[in-house]
Amino acid sequence: MIAEVQGVLWHVPPAGGAARRLTDWTLEAARPALSPDGTRLAVCGYRGGAFPLWSMRPDGSAPRQPTDGPWDDRGAAWSPDGTYIAFSSERDGDPVTGTAFGLWTVDPDSGRLRRLTGGDFEDLDPAWWPDGRSLVCLRAAHRPDGGSDAGLALVRVSAADGTAEAVRTVAEGRLLCPSVSPGGRNAHLHLSGAADSPSLPPTRAALIFDGHVAASVPPGCDRPVGSRRRRPRACPDRPPPRSN
Repeated sequence: MIAEVQGVLWHVPPAGGAARRLTDWTLEAARPALSPDGTRLAVCGYRGGAFPLWSMRPDGSAPRQPTDGPWDDRGAAWSPDGTYIAFSSERDGDPVTGTAFGLWTVDPDSGRLRRLTGGDFEDLDPAWWPDGRSLVCLRAAHRPDGGSDAGLALVRVSAADGTAEAVRTVAEGRLLCPSVSPGGRNAHLHLSGAADSPSLPPTRAALIFDGHVAASVPPGCDRPVGSRRRRPRACPDRPPPRSN
């Protein structure tokens, strides 16, 4: 098992035991993704004021940098056949301010890039469909005030031409962590109850599985929302305001 702890990758034996460090803190590796054949890792890592993608062997050796430039590349996801890495990036924008995050793919061997999406929105956290013909990602629409809606839509994007169709939309809160199983079933999180502000802690969290709520709890509580069991006093609908 590969784990990221404060920007450092560690190999943790599945049966337990001493962890072995794979990278040092200077790389600031994040979001490790193992290739389908298990021979390579893809991570986002820091270099020269930006966060390009890196690939390496599972033991941390033979690091390579398939993307470069002054932009941030995030959320690496290997295609099912291992020939491409999909990711979200602000590249092709201003070198200082960037542009809206869109989906890209890169050949990890040649570094050949291809843009899939871009527009008046932010596309984040791509996950491949098992057949490799499409991906799902979170889409946050831009608002007139210059911000975004924090991610109210989950869309499915064609890997051929970047066209997108909505999988799910919500009226408030934000969607997170989309994933697709080998059988084509999808799951994601829905956080809500924070007055549409990503900076505020949510009061509700739901796991959505194939469009249905699989589990829903107030964060920090151990019972499903809707349970008839009496709620403990320490678990109100909204956390009490902190006293100064």
